[in-house]
Amino acid sequence: MKLTVKQKMQIEQLYERESLTDNLTDTDAQALLKWAEQQILSSRPAELVTAAVSAANASGVQGAQQLVTQAASFLSKQLAARGMAAAPEGTDSTSTSSSPESSPAESTTDHSSPSEPQSRTIRARPASRRKKK
Repeated sequence: MKLTVKQKMQIEQLYERESLTDNLTDTDAQALLKWAEQQILSSRPAELVTAAVSAANASGVQGAQQLVTQAASFLSKQLAARGMAAAPEGTDSTSTSSSPESSPAESTTDHSSPSEPQSRTIRARPASRRKKK
């Protein structure tokens, strides 16, 4: 899948906003940001995706899968409130390979962007700036 200029900009902004994941460990933050990136690539409104990441960060939930589930729930509710379609079955809990338990969803249920490139030059903020837990 080829990224549009707008998507690239939205994803870069997502990774640059330190406050979105400042309460999370590196592993959890990376999983949540990867989920958010996939939502933007699936044409979900970036402002709602960002709000979902922020809500998950502020929720106090721990663990990559739980954070992604929290964010997906928030996003689905916001999309429904705006009369927009939620993520197709299986994509709202898609996560990254942050742990062996959560990686099967990534390789089997992402219906929205099957040819998405696996490596990007976008990086999360340095670990030295994030809380260690």
